[in-house]
Amino acid sequence: MNKKIQITIKQIIGSLNASNLIYGIARNYEKFPNFDSDIDLISKEKIETFKKILKKITKAKKWEYLLYNNLKSKNFLENSKIDTFYFIDFKKLNFIEIDIFKCLLILGTSYYTVDDKSSLEKIKNKFFIIPKKVTKTYNIFQIAKIYKGKKDKKIKKYKKNFLSLGNETYLKKVFFEKKIISLLKKCLKKNEFYKLIFFAQLYKILIFVKYYITNLHKIFFIPYRLVELIFIYFLKPTGFEIKLYYKDNKDLKTSETYLNKLKKKKIINDWKYYDQLPFLIRRIFLERRNIVVKKIRNKKIHENIEKTFKRHFLKKYIKVI
Repeated sequence: MNKKIQITIKQIIGSLNASNLIYGIARNYEKFPNFDSDIDLISKEKIETFKKILKKITKAKKWEYLLYNNLKSKNFLENSKIDTFYFIDFKKLNFIEIDIFKCLLILGTSYYTVDDKSSLEKIKNKFFIIPKKVTKTYNIFQIAKIYKGKKDKKIKKYKKNFLSLGNETYLKKVFFEKKIISLLKKCLKKNEFYKLIFFAQLYKILIFVKYYITNLHKIFFIPYRLVELIFIYFLKPTGFEIKLYYKDNKDLKTSETYLNKLKKKKIINDWKYYDQLPFLIRRIFLERRNIVVKKIRNKKIHENIEKTFKRHFLKKYIKVI
């Protein structure tokens, strides 16, 4: 991570503290200010307050653009909202992503909400985080979500986090909770991930049921959540498609190299060619900040891939500055 990104991250956190905002960093704070890819915040503060702070930092640190992604915020229920900001320099491909969640969610219901600073932990007097007990317990749901038949660094980290809690897991006081947590631990120790996924899903359902039993007046949220999913996957996906005109294989290779560089810099999560993805898989793929590329061989029409990407990226998100 280069110096500009480090300094900017330090100033973001320092400005949040100086403004006395109530926020908690959800993860990837251990190597601060060397965040792996993005900053995940949980906060109920007004988004305009964050916008004012980030605009000042953009000017002070001479970033080319500050962009705002409200695709998972506008017309969403309060708990479901995710507001996202991107600091980006296209020339050097410097990039910072800031995701602002209202709370941690389980099946669209509140798992943990930040109400005041007493519900947070402070690390080395530098910044606030969601209590470790909460995030490490939540790791079990993340393992169940990302496991695809193979272990990776994230799963190894989440496994270690969850097992390190011992009997100090964060409890939601649902039926059979302690028994399910005990079974989840056994599955992890034996690397029985498919069983773990089953028990994690059962745990989610129990949390979901308890939420609506104790909040019957919010029962209408269930069909509305389905509407939100239609927005996410069909009407307002975070990713986008681009047309790539090329003259020959050398030209195509140059474009692929640039797209891989965007992925390495975390500006996109991934990219695929249009014909590699069936329709439904394509919709799921575009839910994240991914790119689907339609390659078109044409010796007369040619646009530099860097210009093509920049044009689409700026068109997709709202320019703040």
